[in-house]
Amino acid sequence: MSGTGAVCRQFLGFAVSSACFLSINCAIAQITPDRTLPNNSSVMINGSTFNITGGTQAGRNLFHSFQQFSVPTGGTASFSNGLDIQNIFSRVTGGLPSNIDGIIKANGTANLFFLNPNGIVFGRNASLNVGGSFVATTANAIQFGTQGTFSATEPNNPALLTVNPTALFYNRIITGTSIQNNSQASVNENLKGLQVPDGKSLLLVGGNITLDGGGLTAYGGRLELASLAAPGTIGLNVAGDILSLNVPSNVQGGNISLKNHALVNVTGTGGGDIAVNASKFEMSNFSYLQTGVPQGMGNSSTKTGDININADSVSLFDGAQIDNLIYGKGIAGAINLNVGNALTISGTESAILGILGIGSVGRSSDINIRAKEIVAENTGSASVASATLRKSTGDAGDITINTGNLIVSNSQFGSLVFGDGNAGTFKVIASNSVKLNGESPGTSGNEAGFPGGILAQVDVTGNGKGGNLYIETRQLSVSDGSKVQAANFGKGNAGTLFIRADKIDVFNTGRPLTYLTGIFNGVQLDPRTVSAPNGNGGDLTIETRKLSIRNGGSIRVDTQGQGNGGRLLIKASDSVEVTGNSNTSQETSQISANVTRTGIGNGGSITIETPLLRVTDGGIISTNSQGVGTGGNLNIQTRFVSLNKGQITSQTVSGNGGNITFNLSDYILLRNGSQISTNAGTASSGGNGGNITINTPFVIGFPLENTDITANAFSGSGGRVSINATNLFNIAPLSRQELVRLRSQDLDPRQLPTNDITAVSQQDANLNGIVQINTPDVDPGRSLVTLPSVANNPPKLVSSSCAAFNETAGGNNFTITGRGGLPPNPYEPLTSDVLWSDTRLPLTTAHQNQTNKQAALIRPKPIEILPATGWVFNGKGEVTLISSASNTTSSTPASCPVR
Repeated sequence: MSGTGAVCRQFLGFAVSSACFLSINCAIAQITPDRTLPNNSSVMINGSTFNITGGTQAGRNLFHSFQQFSVPTGGTASFSNGLDIQNIFSRVTGGLPSNIDGIIKANGTANLFFLNPNGIVFGRNASLNVGGSFVATTANAIQFGTQGTFSATEPNNPALLTVNPTALFYNRIITGTSIQNNSQASVNENLKGLQVPDGKSLLLVGGNITLDGGGLTAYGGRLELASLAAPGTIGLNVAGDILSLNVPSNVQGGNISLKNHALVNVTGTGGGDIAVNASKFEMSNFSYLQTGVPQGMGNSSTKTGDININADSVSLFDGAQIDNLIYGKGIAGAINLNVGNALTISGTESAILGILGIGSVGRSSDINIRAKEIVAENTGSASVASATLRKSTGDAGDITINTGNLIVSNSQFGSLVFGDGNAGTFKVIASNSVKLNGESPGTSGNEAGFPGGILAQVDVTGNGKGGNLYIETRQLSVSDGSKVQAANFGKGNAGTLFIRADKIDVFNTGRPLTYLTGIFNGVQLDPRTVSAPNGNGGDLTIETRKLSIRNGGSIRVDTQGQGNGGRLLIKASDSVEVTGNSNTSQETSQISANVTRTGIGNGGSITIETPLLRVTDGGIISTNSQGVGTGGNLNIQTRFVSLNKGQITSQTVSGNGGNITFNLSDYILLRNGSQISTNAGTASSGGNGGNITINTPFVIGFPLENTDITANAFSGSGGRVSINATNLFNIAPLSRQELVRLRSQDLDPRQLPTNDITAVSQQDANLNGIVQINTPDVDPGRSLVTLPSVANNPPKLVSSSCAAFNETAGGNNFTITGRGGLPPNPYEPLTSDVLWSDTRLPLTTAHQNQTNKQAALIRPKPIEILPATGWVFNGKGEVTLISSASNTTSSTPASCPVR
């Protein structure tokens, strides 16, 4: 009894539906035939070994049927079969789950199918010793084409089932049933778990499937996990001893979980496929799916298999990884994830990786992810990457992501080269948004960490071309140390970067940062090293409606090495805004194609096409060269340009300044110390000033705000400033002579409060440049009236009487033409008295020169009236004009003045 109890206690950790479901005779009756076959199975016990013989043979298929089937710790279930048998089918019909904590063994190269609809548990000590492939399933039956089924829930006669199996049939899902693998059986201290021979297949097909610290191994073979939660049929493909599943998309999946260092491993000298099909697939606590080529194995023609995951949701937590690793020689297969809802990657070292290892030769894996939403956060390093490591030879793989929303927070997605080879192509299609936030802090407190975001680049130890990066989304947000980058930090040119989004926002929130925030495609110096890279900046194209760069964000195609800056094209149908700087690093917001101090090449080019461009609060747009090269060209086509404490420059330290061209349909507004400059020799050295061309209706400044347009040089020739405008307001050219008078010590207009336009040479008055202001050809005398040469006599301009006519009654009228009332007397001072006025349309007009004569009007005989000599107020308080002959006596008349 004590022995029996000990055996039962060992099963407590492995049972799914019951703790210890066996009778007190379980130690000697763990495997029991059920007598449902024409030729029933037979079990003989020899110590701890259960020898299984008999069964019904149909062609090359051998069928066994058991009432119960469990293998105790240290026990062996050995199928004795002829070497001509290709497939062994074992079903359990008694209604109890199977607990396997020993060895399952079969002769020859036969494939072994183990069928128990009530559940299967592989204990910590479970292992396989079979010559072919192994399938463990909780299906109700195995289908054999049109010949019939081998059922565990409705036991039948399999005598005619001579063909290969074609499907696993689930007509009834027993609630709570599952397959659990805890096997940690090992060889040479390496976790193997359940293992099939190299190149064979290992398939677990059930309700819910759990690997709790357990291992599954099929070196160079195929390993599949498939879970069902509702009745359905899963196709089964048999090609010799290679098995695979065909899971229909309309089958409702169950849950699959890998936890506590669980390992699924198909690495080898070729092949090695993993497939997972579930509704919910979750990996945690440093569990792994791995394929690839081990160290010292493979050759140039070796190709690994693929990892394919199909699920409604996929989660990787706390160091869990999906890996395709080449540590020898070979071409890595693809990692493909098709996720109906969310893919979540969270926690330190959690990742999806395709790696060409140190000193390896080949190509790292392509990664293809399709999910409704993708969230990667706090992984400490790359969370999705195809990379080549140091001293390797070969290219990084391509990454393609299709999603609704992509969120990368304190994590990194990348196609990365640390060896000799090119970075791959990285393509992101997000129908709604891409949000990149934060840096990847590194896996320990001593590490500098990594920039967050999306990268396709050659690292500092690499030698090759940066990758091509393509992003298309509705809204792109890049913040706080994250970046979109197709750069080269080693030896080689940067790649091509293309972004299309309705709205792009690049910004910092004020948190301390190690890395710059922004969109980059250049040859750059890594802050972790002092060695300068060698290569040219790449091309960066941005198509958007609205672009905002603020609080220290950047868009750059700079080069910090021995090469030229790249080309940047921005097309924004609404506006481009560059404003502010970082509160912590004082890094300015900018758009640039610069050559920095460590570079020796020429600045790149920038073209901006947008209706509205704002550069404010320290924002900069530049194609400067701080090395020995020439500044790049900058072209801006827009309606409005507004600079308020902003700069647009193509300056050099010692080379020639670049060219800046504005084509505007409305105006350019300069405020508060703003600057447009192509100055050369800013470090008191050589170089000629560049050219500035501004085509706009108006250039507008505000008085004494020190906004300048300069094309100066230190010792070289000044450049040329050409402004074609209707008018300039509050900004004007300033000659060298005036600069000498106003600022003799350095001839620097930036030190003057006025708004100036200059093109001078500070060291040589003979090398001054040209400032040319072109306004439209306008005749200043056009539409002006020629004044008479002889002055009029003012007294003659006042009439002492007037001849007016009464058109209706023939009486006298008094008419003064014009809009006023009575004209003032030139001999009297003007007063503020209220004047009488008549706003009626005049019946006659003042005499004007006219070219058309009108026919004489026939009028009645006019009646002469007397001129007014005064006025009185009538009974209504109204003013009434009177003459001296008037009989009105209501008030004293005001007399006309005596002339």
